Amino acid sequence: MTAAQDWTAGVPALLVDECLACGRRTGFRQQHCAHCGSESLKTVPAQGTGRVWSITVVHRGPTKEATRDGPYGIALVDLAEGVRVMTRADAALTIGMPVRIDLRVVDGTCLPYASAADQPARA
Repeated sequence: MTAAQDWTAGVPALLVDECLACGRRTGFRQQHCAHCGSESLKTVPAQGTGRVWSITVVHRGPTKEATRDGPYGIALVDLAEGVRVMTRADAALTIGMPVRIDLRVVDGTCLPYASAADQPARA
């Protein structure tokens, strides 16, 4: 297992684990390769680009704060690194659209956020 920290630990980084035995990659941080079982993983930074595989629009969030911020999208994005990740997203995205993943603080939590690739990066 690699010790690198990513957005799941509050660190603004989008990372991918790559198995040194079989070469498979995953966006889920884990202690071993889900494909071959090897514990030899290395962590690589993701480019933060990909395509929308699926998206849904949330109109009524799980909390009052989330509902206030809506409507917002929840998307599955196929990253350029060959892994699929779930992100918050602009509600106007559509399936197949090229996107850029930024890390944003939403209700005090660092989350990956997908925006159209042709939109300027949010500071």
